[in-house]
Amino acid sequence: MAERPCGCPEIDAGEWEGVEHDLSHLAFFTRPVKYLFGSPIGFENQALQAADDIQKRGYVLAEPLFVLEKPGRFSGLLLVGILPPSDPDPALVSFAPTTKFIAKVYRRKEASYDAGMKAFLAQAKEKHTEFKSIMMWHVGCPRCIQASGYTTIFLGELAG
Repeated sequence: MAERPCGCPEIDAGEWEGVEHDLSHLAFFTRPVKYLFGSPIGFENQALQAADDIQKRGYVLAEPLFVLEKPGRFSGLLLVGILPPSDPDPALVSFAPTTKFIAKVYRRKEASYDAGMKAFLAQAKEKHTEFKSIMMWHVGCPRCIQASGYTTIFLGELAG
């Protein structure tokens, strides 16, 4: 995956769009996030706290930085990708190699991702695909967003 000068990944939609992905090469450090009707409250603070906790525990962040949001109506999760530690840690979340995710890349100028989520769900319904859960990877720093707009990758965990 190519990188921009700031270190953010350059997303090639062809590598992601409609492709099955396996996240078993990563472990995820999680933090709870409060939601109010689908909107995160204090997401940035939880991300900063997670980064601090990861550093204190001696974990190594995955590159590129892989921060996922698993939204809920009133509560959700922030998942930060790290390299799996040598000693198992039951507090970390990991996915088995048999767990597959289908991705959709959504680029836009405005911050809202609602239209992208609706399109992702409609596409899944059209293909008779069911998801166990959906997570989002919001890609890019403020400089990237100003230059190119917002990029979100939806990752639907395939059911069954």
